[in-house]
Amino acid sequence: MIRLVLFLLLLPTLVWGEVLPFTGNGSGSSDGSSGSTSFIGLTDVPANFTGAATDVLAVNAAGNAVQFVDAVSAATANTFVKRDANADASFNDLTAVDLTATTVTMVGTTAGLLQLNEATANGSNYISLQSPDARTTNLILRLPTADPAGGQTLSCGTPSSNESTCSWSTPTKSIWFGAGALSTDATNCAAPTEQTLNSGVKLWAFSCADSASSIFYGSIVMPDGWDAGTLTFELTLFHATTETITFAGDFSAQCHGAGEVLDSTWGSAVAADVSITTANQQVNATSAAVTPSGTCAAGDFLAWRYVVDNVNFSTNAANSKVLGVKMEYTASLLSD
Repeated sequence: MIRLVLFLLLLPTLVWGEVLPFTGNGSGSSDGSSGSTSFIGLTDVPANFTGAATDVLAVNAAGNAVQFVDAVSAATANTFVKRDANADASFNDLTAVDLTATTVTMVGTTAGLLQLNEATANGSNYISLQSPDARTTNLILRLPTADPAGGQTLSCGTPSSNESTCSWSTPTKSIWFGAGALSTDATNCAAPTEQTLNSGVKLWAFSCADSASSIFYGSIVMPDGWDAGTLTFELTLFHATTETITFAGDFSAQCHGAGEVLDSTWGSAVAADVSITTANQQVNATSAAVTPSGTCAAGDFLAWRYVVDNVNFSTNAANSKVLGVKMEYTASLLSD
């Protein structure tokens, strides 16, 4: 206690704004000339404020001094995030490398919104993605690994454990050819006529004999959205009696652009055999992918045919009624 009193008695009188420096022998003096009366007088900071307008003070990356740092645009390890008067923060770039975790959570009084602005030189318009205001469960959309092909759309599956896996899919469209719109060989496949099925529906239909010469045809100018890819054909029949039989045959096709010669060359035949077991039902079978002959393009004239396979065609299948054919194709455009 006696030593503390003596120490205080020996202290010089301090003036406001001065600091108390200590010499190497442990004594102190209030002489402002040997201390610092301003912050930038300290030896471990920049010597002046030149060029440091709006900067903030931060410990340097080495951890052994302080420095002035541009809080808005300086791309240094200790850059600050500056907020405006509305407490909104802005970034030039925000990546997982800048974060301590790989998850960015947006929480507020309104649903979280991700806003992507156009280049500032072009204006201030933007595209946004926003969560619904209310949800009963969490949902993660897992994006595909592969790049999309032209015209593909993003399709997401049914969520499992709150996660839906998405993939790129090519739009598929279909065209229905009713029996009345089809042409037949008129001998083994009879010409279409209006018929009433099971005392109910009245429509156009026809029958084909058990013969390799039984053929029916369809044709169309393909839509502008067709990607010129393969086609599938679904044959739809009606049979009036219960029996186990097969209506067997193959689809093939050809396509031609304007100015090209129509010929008798067809692409590879692909089977579409319809199994029949129960009376008065609509039954069908779909072919695998059919590649037309020729160099196809959107807007081309496309012709197809179905030729009965008399080896696998059941005799009583000649009593079946052909109701029509649905053709499916893939598209590079969502609209034709």
